[in-house]
Amino acid sequence: MTPTRREFLHTLVGAAGGLTLASGASPQDGPAPLPRRKLGRTGLEVSILSLGLGASGDGRVDPAIVTQVIEAALDAGINLIDTAPNYELMQATLRPVTARRRNEAYVTTKVEEQSREGAAAQIEQSRRELQLDTIDIGFIHNVGDFNIDHMLGPDGAFTALRQARDAGRLRFLGISGHNRPAKFAPVIASGEVDVVMIPMNFVDRHLYNFEEQVMPLAREHGCGIVCMKVLGGVPNWNYTNSGHARLADHYEAAVRYALSLDGPATATMGLCNLGELQTALDAVRRFHPLTEEERTALLATGAELARGWGEHLGPVA
Repeated sequence: MTPTRREFLHTLVGAAGGLTLASGASPQDGPAPLPRRKLGRTGLEVSILSLGLGASGDGRVDPAIVTQVIEAALDAGINLIDTAPNYELMQATLRPVTARRRNEAYVTTKVEEQSREGAAAQIEQSRRELQLDTIDIGFIHNVGDFNIDHMLGPDGAFTALRQARDAGRLRFLGISGHNRPAKFAPVIASGEVDVVMIPMNFVDRHLYNFEEQVMPLAREHGCGIVCMKVLGGVPNWNYTNSGHARLADHYEAAVRYALSLDGPATATMGLCNLGELQTALDAVRRFHPLTEEERTALLATGAELARGWGEHLGPVA
């Protein structure tokens, strides 16, 4: 049974006794804050677990439940929320929460239009739906589907992001995507990318390998790095039953793999109810880096699984 928000908060407070508390705190004060890491050159200190709203979009989850999850995530110390205009009701659902609790979370959005005008219109749509003058991070999403020369040119989407930043509509510029990792390199090499959001799990390491193809360059340029698809996503992009994550049977190992990598500041996970949120919080609070032996064994398992998964996130090249 999915817990109510009151039950969720009771669980949080009860868990405090087993956690390291800040100086002067007691279990009655609530749980210790989630660990935070610096998001590259942005300087933002972000919780190692962040909330993605894509899995709740397209009417799959009652907005009232989404609101519960957002509120509870903020209560638990999550301070980065990822959304996009094509997540249907999600930006409008997030709006009343951020109106009251804006100083508690950084908000991201995405553009997928390839033209400067189209991307600029999506940024304005997000600002309108979120009712935010300034959005913290704007990502060009699905970079693998873009013509990179056009994207970086005067009529391309990246120019729209740059102009929005210069006008104070965005704070930081990002790129994200699931496939064709080689396309990320020239964009990062432009020196204007502040944040990169890429899939990282111990199976896709053998398929898309963003860890070796993108992450070192991102670190070199001081980009903040965000993990996504930590559990591998869901087959055929069917989020109707969010419990069918590809790595559900390897949940904690997958979380530990992503957060043990040299670079990521946070893992963004789509959490559709309070039970899923609690499971993710438990996993990140228990996080400790993989040993070399654990990593070797996990990657061997990933290599076996990769043969069955195939190019499930789109073309590799």
